Amino acid sequence: MIGAVSLKLKRVPVAEFLSESSYIFTFIFPLALSMAVCSGIGVAGGLFATVIACLLISVKKTRLIMPVFSAYLIVAETFRQYGAATTSAAVGLTGILLIAVALSGFDFKKVVFKPVLIAVMMASALSVTVLETTLYFGIGATGNTVGEMIESYRSLGFHPNWRGILYGTIVMVIMITYPRKFKKADGIVRAPFIGLAFSLLLNYFLNPADMKSAIAEIGTYSFSPSEILFPAFKGDMSFIGIITSGFALFVILAYSVSIESNEGDDYAVTGGANLLSSFFMGAFVPICSGNHKKISLTGIPAAVLTIIVLVIFRDVIARIPVASCAVILIVGAWQSVRWGEIKKAFIDVPSLACLIAVTAFMLLFGAVRGMLFGALCSFLCSFLPSAKHFLDEK
Repeated sequence: MIGAVSLKLKRVPVAEFLSESSYIFTFIFPLALSMAVCSGIGVAGGLFATVIACLLISVKKTRLIMPVFSAYLIVAETFRQYGAATTSAAVGLTGILLIAVALSGFDFKKVVFKPVLIAVMMASALSVTVLETTLYFGIGATGNTVGEMIESYRSLGFHPNWRGILYGTIVMVIMITYPRKFKKADGIVRAPFIGLAFSLLLNYFLNPADMKSAIAEIGTYSFSPSEILFPAFKGDMSFIGIITSGFALFVILAYSVSIESNEGDDYAVTGGANLLSSFFMGAFVPICSGNHKKISLTGIPAAVLTIIVLVIFRDVIARIPVASCAVILIVGAWQSVRWGEIKKAFIDVPSLACLIAVTAFMLLFGAVRGMLFGALCSFLCSFLPSAKHFLDEK
């Protein structure tokens, strides 16, 4: 997915330029790689999405990126249920809808009801945790919804791979402690990148390449054009899957743009980027709107470095533990929770009812149907008197 971006460029000093380029790369690369691997889409498909994200990112030092994880859940669920063709077409439909909003001038903020967003935020963090724990622990459970995954856990039992847990836990500790102990350094090189690199080095020593791997690793991948270009034209497509997933993605991406600028240019560029991403098997571009409204050129070195690392050092990337990628998503999701927002869902009965209903629905029926149900609730509740209170908030 991609969040709000702007068409204006800004100039920065050399030192700041290098610092921001480093931040962009170490911010996007581990997140995009983890999403590509854990969703099943694969590293090759994630490459194009990552490059697009690096070029269009318009924010530095953003921590609260929950819309990214919500969109990831939608994409991962769609891919697992319908395959690459449906997923790519759904992302393309999302891009078209965002462009339509830009052309229409519709004020998306008017149909946003904050308690619904709080519910989606909490449900997304819980969902990512439950769905990715199987990769963290190496259990081998399967499921598209929280309920399905818990049932699979009950069926298989918890028989974890302790080496994978070691790698994942190290990443978790680094992601929690590094930003607190080294705040300035975290503004240049992000904690998930440090954790991923450390677990990779550890895996090299504890799990030699000439021996059978004791854990799940990313593994080899190919950049063959026949495999990654125009996935929407390959394989069977589900019309229902395209419509439901496309609209679900549109809802969360439109919200992401609306909270940053709510301007037509940002909706258009966001839509265009996702439309382009869908052509190259980049089913999501993990960038969210943030505090800066201007694009700089600092994303170019980050994009080039991404290509170099994934293409030239593919044998090294192949040794990254999957458990480490899963933990990056789990911890990242919880670090993106806006804890101060939760209390706002308790101002009246309708707000609390929305919080409970949408959270439960998303956990029980999955991210796609949960997002569509939340969108319906948000639209209906936007006519309530309390909705004006949320709309007037800065």
